[in-house]
Amino acid sequence: MTFFQFVTCIIERANATGKELSSYEAAYALNDHHWSPFYYQLLPCTVNYTLIGEFEHFQEDSTAAIELFNMNATVKKTNPTKSDKTLAEYFSELNKELVEAVRVLYSKDFELFGYDDTPPYHFD
Repeated sequence: MTFFQFVTCIIERANATGKELSSYEAAYALNDHHWSPFYYQLLPCTVNYTLIGEFEHFQEDSTAAIELFNMNATVKKTNPTKSDKTLAEYFSELNKELVEAVRVLYSKDFELFGYDDTPPYHFD
């Protein structure tokens, strides 16, 4: 499956709800496929999180978790990507409408995790 096909599938499934892409209903439609925005999966009002890690800091955050919970373990990255493509190259495969739909669908995640929602690829 190409990145274009993958994103199209996600957006079509969310749009099939007939609700706004940023809605709980659109997010819930993706939950079975593990592509639901994290904003709707996290429960900060009911769960007292001790540590929140980010993929960008995987090694440091997992080491901190091991120390925090006094675990006798080590973490190695064992699943490296097989692609040399950059995020901008992946996004260059999408049209403006799909890029905007991704931005709206995951808008709360961008805000929650402090990510820039500016697409990595600019259209002329």
